[in-house]
Amino acid sequence: MPPLPHAANPTSYAALRTDSALYVEYEAGELGFYDLSRDPEALTNVAPGLPAALRERWHDVLRANTECRGAQACGDAQRQTP
Repeated sequence: MPPLPHAANPTSYAALRTDSALYVEYEAGELGFYDLSRDPEALTNVAPGLPAALRERWHDVLRANTECRGAQACGDAQRQTP
């Protein structure tokens, strides 16, 4: 069966979710950050207003979780807080 016209591949991304926030890094380089305490539906991307240090911390924690190998390393990564 040929692909459907106007069909697109799903967006590739890695994300980290906590009780109060959702941080997303898209493969194309875009960032998403949603303050779930104020925006539980995650409709408003506030990533452009994130301070650089906070954005870097979220990136580091996400990276630790996506690159970990083994139970100990992944457990340590999951305990990190942004």
